[in-house]
Amino acid sequence: MEWQDAVSIAGWAFIGLIVFDHFVVEDPRKSSDVAASIMRTVIMMGVALALVYTWSGRKDIKFWNLAEVSVLYGLGLFVLLSDALRHGLGAKLTRWRGSNWVKELDYVYLCLGGVGALTSLNRLETVSDKLGVSDIYGPIILTTALVIRAIKTRSEINKWNEA
Repeated sequence: MEWQDAVSIAGWAFIGLIVFDHFVVEDPRKSSDVAASIMRTVIMMGVALALVYTWSGRKDIKFWNLAEVSVLYGLGLFVLLSDALRHGLGAKLTRWRGSNWVKELDYVYLCLGGVGALTSLNRLETVSDKLGVSDIYGPIILTTALVIRAIKTRSEINKWNEA
């Protein structure tokens, strides 16, 4: 087993731990759980983004490694935004934008999806004037768009847009 495979197995185990902790164990009413969750997710997203940055010039990234980093980043962003919204950001957005701020998340989702789609056009062999952007950023941008869409759904279900 190569060291990359061992790191990958550890990464998927960490993802499972975060999902279990966020959705099963964590008590959202405890402030200590929130601080620990934020710290974990910031570390998780930092590691994922650092890997994306270091991989941006490479041509030999394994599919499952990129998938793992995308899931790690997306899950971290989802947990971070969920914690922020349920612990005050949702109320602040409601005061600032009204209760329709959740519907306005569609604009963010669509813009990010569009940028991700444009980034993927850079991969086409028929395109002659390719962007100077690494192909690895496309999946991260699309992952961010999907997380925003999931946050919109979770905000509607949990009614985080109500005062």
